[in-house]
Amino acid sequence: MNTSPRFTAPTEQPPLQSKYNDHAQRLLETTEARNVVLCSGDGLRLGTDTGAGRDPSDGASALGASVFGTMQALAELFPASDDEQTAGQVTVELHGGGGGYLMLAQVGPGVRALLWLSAGADLGKVAYDIVKFSEWFAPEVADRAQA
Repeated sequence: MNTSPRFTAPTEQPPLQSKYNDHAQRLLETTEARNVVLCSGDGLRLGTDTGAGRDPSDGASALGASVFGTMQALAELFPASDDEQTAGQVTVELHGGGGGYLMLAQVGPGVRALLWLSAGADLGKVAYDIVKFSEWFAPEVADRAQA
């Protein structure tokens, strides 16, 4: 078995991954969500809060990007005006197991957030917190989105 350093798993996260994890943790603490996953528009996991597992987060990223893309396509079918419409947030009510909500939101260029919220969550406050987070976060990632 080859155990050269080239084939061993890294012991530390790359700085960019760590930064996205910090952003996810900040969003979790601000919104009081149960879990937060940041993903790219094509479904790659960018960052998670400290309590989210890697495998579920990878699956959530892929599925979340698909759901968000589907909602974007639906928004374009019946536009309210001649201007282009885009989906900003999607909220899904969860039943069973204590209920709650799953919220997907565009938070920056090419970056979406998935938030799992408790049944008692104040959705208006969470939506506001996401908008404020996006205003702060979008400039942080804008240069990376154009790379």
